[in-house]
Amino acid sequence: MRTMSLLVLAALALAGAARADPPTGEDAVTGVPAIDAGAFRIASEVLYARAGTPVTLFHYFAVRPDCEAAQAEVSLTQAPAHGKVAFSDGAQPPVSGLTPLWSRDDPRAHCVDQLVATRDAVYVPDPTFAGHDELVVTFQEGGASFTDAIEVNVMQIKPPPPGGLHGIRIRNIAPAKTGRSGD
Repeated sequence: MRTMSLLVLAALALAGAARADPPTGEDAVTGVPAIDAGAFRIASEVLYARAGTPVTLFHYFAVRPDCEAAQAEVSLTQAPAHGKVAFSDGAQPPVSGLTPLWSRDDPRAHCVDQLVATRDAVYVPDPTFAGHDELVVTFQEGGASFTDAIEVNVMQIKPPPPGGLHGIRIRNIAPAKTGRSGD
């Protein structure tokens, strides 16, 4: 039986992209889209990143029915112009958001309660860059392959004012209670 692979792209919210730690299991449950590599279709993803801060691009799942890793290769076919990409081995639960990647009739469905091997990619934009960057990744399994174009919108985020946010006043615009009946 031919093993199918799944690509999970972790599109982290701008606030979540601020961390420099390696990806953890929480990345796999943040509502990331899954692409069925068995169909070998071309996809395009758009992510947001803070300048100079690492952001997880994806967790690639190549899993056999015994929940072990299947042989697969991930390569950068077009490097980003304004940053660097690093690949690493990882382990994630095979879910997209809170939804299992495989249907109940898939022989890998029982793997959903385990951490399974992944091939992960992290993008680090140049610290002084702000704007649009793009990269292309190719995934190969057996004799088949597919390509994914990933767009990254890099933003410069200014630090909070000196002394934090204490100098900012917030007005309460809720109507005041008058004590009259019906209020």
